[in-house]
Amino acid sequence: MISWHEKHDRYKIITGFQTVNVNFDNRIIRCRVKIEGYMCAYLIGAFNQWKKDDRYRLDWKADSNDGQIYMMHDIAITDNLQNGEHNYSYILVDVDGNEALLSARSAHFEPFKFTWHNTIRSIEIKASQDTLHRGSYLDLVAIKKIGANEHKTVAVNWSVNPTVTGIRLVESRIYADDIENLPESITISCSEVGNEEIQHRTFKIGKPLAQGYRVYYLRRDHNYSGSNFLWNLWNFSDSEETESVAGAAEFSENTDFGMLAIVQNNCVIIRKRTWDYGWQNEWTEQTNTFKLTDKNKNYYIVDGDIDLYTDLNSVIFRTNPRIDLALLDSKNKVIATLSDIPPVGTKFHLCINQIRQEQVTAIVKDDRKQVVFIDLPKSLRANDFITVHASNTFLPCKVTMRNFLDKYYYNGHDMGCHYINDKFSLRIWAPTATHVELLIYNESSYTEDNYNHKFAMFCEPANGTHHIQIPAAEFNKKAYLYKLYFDDLDSDGNHIVKTTYAVDPYAFSVNTNGKKAYLVDINNQEYQPFDWQNDKRPPLANPQDSIIYELHVRDFSIQAESGVPDELRGKFMGMVQPNLKYKTISTGVDSLVELGITHVHLLPIFDFSSVDESVTNDSSNRNWGYDPQNYNVPEGSYSTNPQSPVQRILELRTMIHELHKRGIRVVMDMVYNHMASTGNMDKIVPGYYFRTDERAKFTNGSGCGNELATERPMVRKFVLDSISHWVRNYHIDGTRFDLMELMDFDTTQLIVKLVKEIDPSILVYGEPWKADHSPLTNGTYRGRQKDNNFAIFNDIFRDAIRGSNSPSSGFVNGNQHNPLSLWHVVEGLKGSVNGLTSHAYESINYADAHDNYTLWDQIEKSQNYYLEEGTFRKSIPSTDIMTNHLVRQNMLALAIILTAQGIPFFHAGAEMLRSKNGDHNSYKSDDKINQFNWLDKLNYKEAFDYVKGLIALRKAHPAFRMENARMINESLSVTPAYNNDRSGVIVSHYKNNANGDEWRNIVVIYNATALDNYDINPLMPAIERTREWTIVANHQMAGIKALSSHKVGQLPPLKSYSICILHD
Repeated sequence: MISWHEKHDRYKIITGFQTVNVNFDNRIIRCRVKIEGYMCAYLIGAFNQWKKDDRYRLDWKADSNDGQIYMMHDIAITDNLQNGEHNYSYILVDVDGNEALLSARSAHFEPFKFTWHNTIRSIEIKASQDTLHRGSYLDLVAIKKIGANEHKTVAVNWSVNPTVTGIRLVESRIYADDIENLPESITISCSEVGNEEIQHRTFKIGKPLAQGYRVYYLRRDHNYSGSNFLWNLWNFSDSEETESVAGAAEFSENTDFGMLAIVQNNCVIIRKRTWDYGWQNEWTEQTNTFKLTDKNKNYYIVDGDIDLYTDLNSVIFRTNPRIDLALLDSKNKVIATLSDIPPVGTKFHLCINQIRQEQVTAIVKDDRKQVVFIDLPKSLRANDFITVHASNTFLPCKVTMRNFLDKYYYNGHDMGCHYINDKFSLRIWAPTATHVELLIYNESSYTEDNYNHKFAMFCEPANGTHHIQIPAAEFNKKAYLYKLYFDDLDSDGNHIVKTTYAVDPYAFSVNTNGKKAYLVDINNQEYQPFDWQNDKRPPLANPQDSIIYELHVRDFSIQAESGVPDELRGKFMGMVQPNLKYKTISTGVDSLVELGITHVHLLPIFDFSSVDESVTNDSSNRNWGYDPQNYNVPEGSYSTNPQSPVQRILELRTMIHELHKRGIRVVMDMVYNHMASTGNMDKIVPGYYFRTDERAKFTNGSGCGNELATERPMVRKFVLDSISHWVRNYHIDGTRFDLMELMDFDTTQLIVKLVKEIDPSILVYGEPWKADHSPLTNGTYRGRQKDNNFAIFNDIFRDAIRGSNSPSSGFVNGNQHNPLSLWHVVEGLKGSVNGLTSHAYESINYADAHDNYTLWDQIEKSQNYYLEEGTFRKSIPSTDIMTNHLVRQNMLALAIILTAQGIPFFHAGAEMLRSKNGDHNSYKSDDKINQFNWLDKLNYKEAFDYVKGLIALRKAHPAFRMENARMINESLSVTPAYNNDRSGVIVSHYKNNANGDEWRNIVVIYNATALDNYDINPLMPAIERTREWTIVANHQMAGIKALSSHKVGQLPPLKSYSICILHD
């Protein structure tokens, strides 16, 4: 740039820059100049007669967008500037009062230029479609632009031309009958009331539309698809009377109000689909569920809005600029996010309890569409009503408190409902609620607003809890809800009092489908089976003594052949019915005892939402249960009476007690990474219980739409209290955690400390992974279990044994000559103590689980990828099943698991070649797929007995249950045959009475090759020639009894895909 100094009558080149941003609607010019050596600047031009004027003075100050210092000022233009270019410049003033005129060129003075445009506020006609279809209607609205990206609706008089039979105008809606001989087009005209201006718009007349609801989705960025994404709808029905098929619906037409789709069912979710090796849902981008009614055909959904609209006036209002969200994460800063770049000159302020806070500083970051408020009052309270406002255009927004609430911590042990001294004591943490009421219902079926008793709860502001005590005798077993009151803003930005009804998250008992909680004394004898107080955990000296059997409550007894009485099939009580048989084989709990496992790992038994507890005798009304609804309550569909306050509690305790009496411990599958819905928790403390991003959208590390924020103090407390409840009140013997990487490591360590203080023998283990990206950086990922007294699923070992979930092949099923697979199996057999673990019991060794294919289906499909559902296990002979190589591969995989150092784990039915006919994700498949098929035990009894023998062998011989790396490395040698890692054969040698074993030498040979008659004599360690080798397991049988004895060098050959276990 050039400056002309009048004193020296010359120009000189200077370094710097100047910018002008013009807001036509607000008639404001934002000027910025950065030139060193000058004290201030004055904007000059024809609009101020090219003279200095203090109204146009620019002083040095910080620009909040980039933190840089500029001479800047927002200048209001009061004169009527003409449309077009306008010349301007600056007079620069230095500290000595010298002035310089800024010029665009050096040869002569040349001003800068900006373009001015006077906003013409004309009426526009907007409509729901460009075509009026026969048998349908169009919604109409007249709008006028009043600011940047801001419009208002205008009251107008409507008319239609031509006037013909079959076309009628009713207020702001134009109808066309489904008749022939309508004109090809019509013209709609409107004039503003009190104004002669008339606007016209012509619409074609089209053929009838498809029947259904017309759903419009409007995004402010108008970006509905791209090279790797698209928006569509998920459409389904919530009516039990209507037969419908849920499915995706695509948008078919672009309109004035976004994209249009025609759907048949009454519920829609707008979702974003992205392409990354296949289409997938972006769960964090999807909307809530919108319900449609027959009152209207046109429905409008505005992106980011939770409301559904049926009139265009509301849509126009909601698409105007607004403050999208405001978050309080620390005690001294509120960050507000805007829908649009604020017009030059827009001012923002903060109100607390509807009083403007003059001392609060607003830092406007235009480029980021963000406003930061600092200098907040130190006396800020959790239930203060904090709102953000703008001087123009932007709708206000309530501030959501997130991490700010962490300081409102309650450390008591009386959350929820407790029976104390003939009273029910209730306490709920709701720091942002202005007040809370306890509502009691004589019948749990009553609607939430039809309560019989109401009590105001006492608030403790210091810790954010509300509590009350009521007489127990009067209200025992009554249903209850909490009613919470919050200051809020309505859709127009006006103050309202918002109320919510919530189920107690700490509830011990709920009604059918968990919509209300019950007031119960869980320690009363009525809720306890006989002799519950004397219930004892079966002995467990060391964690590696465990043999875990993963089981689904319904699946285990739902089949008629289980022998369980009809009314108990698929229930808690069906699990423990004794003395049951199917023909010649034992079933039910007797089969578990016969097999010899030490623990049953039960898929979720807490109250989950995906099963309708009011529906019985429906084989499709089942689910794995990984969708928590009420964490501290047993699942009602497993009870004989889910409506009873008592029954589900009593029956689950009875089941656990009976299993304990039979020598079986119980592991509970716990899902503290997400919930089926965020609704109930958000009704209590909005925005706190679940992780959200900088836009306050739920993050989705779980792949299920949300993730619990366990790192927040009161969420962590809830998790710890819940686990303590299950261990203490239900005598749970183990805790398995789903998607453990979504639980912060500090919480995991506290869980371990908690349960081990109750009983050191309680197992803690989980999945050391997550399903998707999460903002959590301190997760419980693979490796963090080392020396921390809990275990993780060893999926590296799993994949090496039987291949990945795709499915692919592993050591036992076709990839035996791959050195990488072999060495991973070698390391897994040693408890992974040379890498993944410090102690063998930190590794859960498994070849299958409820997720993905069953072991049999994995083995068969990995070697016959195009095998169709329903055609599995056709190759198994009716007798002498061990002659089948696939059966032997199944047994070899289980043999590896049961002879490896660490904790063995297998999915129920693997011991009887369980198949789900190729269904690799049967979480909601019906009973036909998931039921425990007791005919399999009858047909494949040889397989059952083989696994039974391996379990007996493991339990009898401590060599297979060593603890630490030193002992394992000293007492166990695991090598490839002939030191050839492509051999497909592994040899394990347990030496010198390993871990105090009675057998001096134990050798296990794993032959994963297709070679029959495999000579194992050269692989044997040297022993005295006078001693003999005794075989206790081969390809047909396994156990603790001798199958045969052989002199050194005279061992029989080994069958393909089999194991041989020997001792001297």
